[in-house]
Amino acid sequence: MNDTNRDIADVLQGKEPPTFGGQPGTPVPEVDPADIKTAYTVHSELQARHPGKSVATGMELFQRLCSPGANLPAVSYRTATIQLLEMISPDLLSEWRKNGQIDDRVFRAAASIPLQWQKVGVVRQGLPFDAEDFMRRVRE
Repeated sequence: MNDTNRDIADVLQGKEPPTFGGQPGTPVPEVDPADIKTAYTVHSELQARHPGKSVATGMELFQRLCSPGANLPAVSYRTATIQLLEMISPDLLSEWRKNGQIDDRVFRAAASIPLQWQKVGVVRQGLPFDAEDFMRRVRE
């Protein structure tokens, strides 16, 4: 049984799910905005090729595309902040989207907004970050 199947089996047996990234409740490290832009672009291009379906990529791809030594779980988690905003409020970032491309200010905001690692499997109310602070950073 590989590690993924072992993790799934543990969860099904009521054991704690594996953590993603860092220890829940600890800060998510800031990352290079260029790495977030890369991850966002790759995911967007894949999503465009497979509309209406969930898409995923392996970390090996991002190891090749992101800067050397990039904290890939942090890059992934921070990229998800943009995707969450787009999902819940599709027009929110429209001012910073030109010809289908998001302005670099959005990637800079995602790279530096205060975030904490979340515990897997815990349902929370609201976003895991301050959306007003995010948008303030975009406008700067």
